Amino acid sequence: MRAAALAFVVAGLLVGCTGGQGEGAASPTAPSGGDTVEIMYAFEGAQAAGFQEAVGAWARQHGVTVTYTRSGNLTRDLRAREQSGRLPDIALLPQPGLLHELRGRGAVQELDGVLPVGRVAADLVPGLMAPLEADGKAYAVPVSMNVKSLLWYDRHALHTLKIEPPQTMAELKAAAETIRASGRTTWCLGLADGANSGWAGTDWVEELVLKESGPQVYDEWVSGRVGFSDPRIKQAFQTYADRVLGPRGVEGGGAAAAARDVRHAADGLFAEPQRCALLKQGSYATQAGFLPERVRSTIDQTTSVVAFPSGVSDTLEVGGDNAALLTDASDAARGLVRYMATDPRFGTDWAGSEDRGFISPHKDFALRRYASTTTRKIASAAYQATSVRYDASDQMPPALGQDAFWKAMVDLTAGRATVDQVVARLDAAR
Repeated sequence: MRAAALAFVVAGLLVGCTGGQGEGAASPTAPSGGDTVEIMYAFEGAQAAGFQEAVGAWARQHGVTVTYTRSGNLTRDLRAREQSGRLPDIALLPQPGLLHELRGRGAVQELDGVLPVGRVAADLVPGLMAPLEADGKAYAVPVSMNVKSLLWYDRHALHTLKIEPPQTMAELKAAAETIRASGRTTWCLGLADGANSGWAGTDWVEELVLKESGPQVYDEWVSGRVGFSDPRIKQAFQTYADRVLGPRGVEGGGAAAAARDVRHAADGLFAEPQRCALLKQGSYATQAGFLPERVRSTIDQTTSVVAFPSGVSDTLEVGGDNAALLTDASDAARGLVRYMATDPRFGTDWAGSEDRGFISPHKDFALRRYASTTTRKIASAAYQATSVRYDASDQMPPALGQDAFWKAMVDLTAGRATVDQVVARLDAAR
């Protein structure tokens, strides 16, 4: 998706309907009153409140009590709950790799008998459903989406430097050179996120693999047919090291970026004077806690965003939260998953508040439901995309994608490891 695809007439965005998500959809399974369903997720703050509101109407209608368990580390907490025999009914999993680890131990139910998987998949942004399937069966369904291939900037700062928003990797390189020549620092970046530190760095490498080598190589890398030491994958790490971590590449230098909270990565972009000029961050940045509040609350007036520049491909990288039914989940839990996957009412209130960070994975979700023009632009770019890939590290087994890859990016960014050392370490972890 070229950057220009995000710059369209707002009036065109406001035409929308609930469409195929609800057309012909069977009513959710009707649970008996008095049931209790436990959902485990990683949401927090306003995002959690938005999800709970989205589920609440269904729960009240069916007399079901829904309890919510937040996890700061789903891999750790679900493993512990599995060992104790107390799995929740539903888990919202950002990592398909974790889903398939649980599936391999028989802890996840297939969804083909729960909802019309084929019709739901046809209505989703392409590329979201395939990572959740195995042996022709679906084991989770997307309920929210995060668009990762985004470039944020301050339009006034770029205008001062006579830089147009870059649409290609060559234009991005030229823009970075102009920024450095002006005495400024190019990239805003933060990798720290507690036990989850490093995922913002893997997002960078994944983006570069897609843009430098294309989606086929990306798929082969995710599946393990291509290793981290393959020249095409290694080149993405090297580009990150040279262009992001090089002189005047990142605010404060690599060690500072590795230690900076990912939620404060954007602070330097909007500081006065500005400390860094460009930010690669996903659509989650619109939720409360990422952009400075004075910026987020007036997002359409204070910042700009375009699709990350294209290279050999314009493939969009995405992530999401995927509902999985765990062992012995009740009819009420099945009904709730069906509701989240097929009912056009799900998410309409969640989308109506910018601080809740929600984008529906359904291509026909009404764009007018979103609270800002910025989010409408981001969602529309995803809905129009023809080439989409799910986050690579999230698809990999947790021991590789999270434990090894996330940590390796922290070490590379902080200067504690070289590109050669990192790719060798990751191949050994695989």
